Parts: sequence; C-alpha cells; structure tokens
Amino acid sequence: MKNILSVIAVLMSLSLYSQGIHFEKTTYQELINKAKKENKLVFIDAYASWCGPCKMMVRNVFSQKKVGDFYNKNFINAKIDMEKGEGRKIAQNFRVFSYPTYLFINGDGVLISRNRGYIQPHNFITLGEEAQMAFKEGKGLAQQFKNGAKSPELLKKMIKLYTSSDFELAKKASERYFENKTTSFTQEDINYLIPFMKSSKDKNFVYFLNHKKEITKVLPEKDYHLVQQQIELTDAINEYTDFKKGKIKNEKKLRQEFVNLFGEQKAENQFDKFKLNLYQNTNSKKFTETALRYYEKSQNFNRKEVTQTSWIIAQNSNNKATLKKVCVWMESVIMRGEDAENTYILAKIYQKLGKKAEAKMFAKASIDLSRGKKMLLAEKLLKELEN
Repeated sequence: MKNILSVIAVLMSLSLYSQGIHFEKTTYQELINKAKKENKLVFIDAYASWCGPCKMMVRNVFSQKKVGDFYNKNFINAKIDMEKGEGRKIAQNFRVFSYPTYLFINGDGVLISRNRGYIQPHNFITLGEEAQMAFKEGKGLAQQFKNGAKSPELLKKMIKLYTSSDFELAKKASERYFENKTTSFTQEDINYLIPFMKSSKDKNFVYFLNHKKEITKVLPEKDYHLVQQQIELTDAINEYTDFKKGKIKNEKKLRQEFVNLFGEQKAENQFDKFKLNLYQNTNSKKFTETALRYYEKSQNFNRKEVTQTSWIIAQNSNNKATLKKVCVWMESVIMRGEDAENTYILAKIYQKLGKKAEAKMFAKASIDLSRGKKMLLAEKLLKELEN
C-alpha cells in the first residue's frame, strides 16, 4: 500500500509539472529556425545554477497550468544556463548580466523584448502578451520606416519599441528623427538622443555638438560635458581593447583616459570595474586578479555582486591564497544575511580549501535555509563530504 501511494504521488507530481511550460532541449540555432518556420517568438529563461529567484520561478511560476497553457501555445520555450556552453555566447550577445533574465527573440535572431527578476504568474503572462504585441506591431512600423516615413510620432514610437530589442534599427530611427527635427529641443528628446551616441562618429553625437546651446537649456552644462567626455572615453576603449580576445592592447594609454574623465582618485576603481566586465567571460585568470583588487574591501559592495564574483572565482581557481580571500568575502556576505545560496557557495570554497568540517556545516546550513525546498547541489555536496 505504501509503495502504491508513493507511485501515485510521483505520478501526480509529474502531471503537475507537465501542466507548466514545456522547455525544449535543443540548440539555440534550432530554436531560431523553428521560430522562423512557425512565425513565433523564442522565449528563453536565461538563468544561472546558483540563482535563487531562478529556482523560485521554476517552482512557483513556470509550473503553473495557466502560464504553461499561454507560453506553450504562443512561444518556442527554452531554459539556458548563461554560464555554461552556448549560454555564455547568448549572454554576451544579448548583454545578460543578472538572473533570471527573460528574452523574447524572433526568427531572425533579433531581440524583441526582455525583462528580469522574479515575476508573479499573472504578470508573467502579461509580459508574454506585451512581447507578442511588440512582435506584431513592430513589423508594421519597420515596414513604414523602410518606406521612408519621417513622422516624429512614428519615429519616437520606433525608438521606444526597438531600443532594447533591435538597437541598430532604433538608432537609425533616432538619427532620422533628429535629421528632420524642426521643433525646439525638449527634455524628452534627451532620451531619444543620448542613448544612441556610442562614438564621436555617430550622427547623433555630431548633432549633440552642433546644438549645444539648445540642448543645454534642458540639460545642465556640467552633465553635457560629462556625456561628451564619456563618448571620448568610449572611443578610447574601442581603440585600445580587443573585445573578442578579451585583451587590452595598451593599458597605460587607456588608463590615462579613465584618469582624464574620473580623476586620479576614482580612475583605478572605474578601470578595474571595466576590466571585470571585459574578463568575466574571456579570461578567468585576469578576472580573478582584478576582482581581488577591486573587492579588497568586500563589505563596501552589494552582497549579490560579491556573491556572484566569489562563485565565478571559486569555480575557476584552485589557488589556496585566492580561495582564502574569497572565503573571507563570503563570510562577510553571510554576516550581513545568510541564505541557501551564499551558504552553499561558502561550503564549496571550504571544500576546495580542504576544510571538511566547515564545508559540512555550511552545506547543512544551506539545506536548512532552503526551508524544506530541494537544495540538490547542497545535498550532493554533503553526501560527497560524508563519504
């Protein structure tokens, strides 16, 4: 009888799971091809294995029948770990820096909509509905733009719609908007101009320089000069950095550009921040070296930021001195508030340091802090430590 009840419980669990979103296990390119063929969007849950809110979405939202019904009908769905395999390239291409991030991509590989964080079931369905509307409406606007439309309202609508999904198209709409502008520059226009100035060669930057008197009526002159300096710094970054190889070609000259913008006192910190972003997915050794310097006073930084950096280093480094420093960071994080994720990470670090007793203690804490929910990684680690 006991065995029969167990089987029924398992079947009920599987039935409940099957009611939620069906995630396809295939390559990114095959997802895009299928979306093109079926004229649908691909929905990607961009997650990381250590992310608490990602697990909550799986448990509380993706498993809901109403959510599953809507997403299975309207999207090609996939869950992809952004820190493994082709997930790393997807994260880089779509600038995924926090988890969970939700990507809605069309059959041409163009991002139509995005959002992030924990979202309640009814709001998550609304998110999908908005992505669909943007997908359908965007086709009509794009065609009018292609035909030479110059209406300010149409161009502003295109800028808003495509800024996060098709930046280059939004940029072209912005350039056309300012090329044909006959009215006074407004506060609203700042949002249509500045985000599309990425280098001194951009048409919008030329407009920015040529209309300084008009622009500084709504943008303080101090902020105007700061924007101008940032564009000049961006030019220097592009000149002295090989992003594909994750390499700075002339560190001395690039650092001086940071000094010119931020001043000697703040430049080093800002330069290290830039290098962390550059090295995160390209050079684990230099990422670690930079992080050890940047997070020297880890208590001054956001807990989530330090936790994520510690996990990246712990996965890639076996250097005892490095692991001891990261261990101190995580102890500082936990002193400010412990949870299932940060205690698990500290347990893994202690394991790599050969401190079995401490590792077991924090693995158990991770399981306890999961509040009865499955913490499989911590459970697996605890079994390894007890053998």
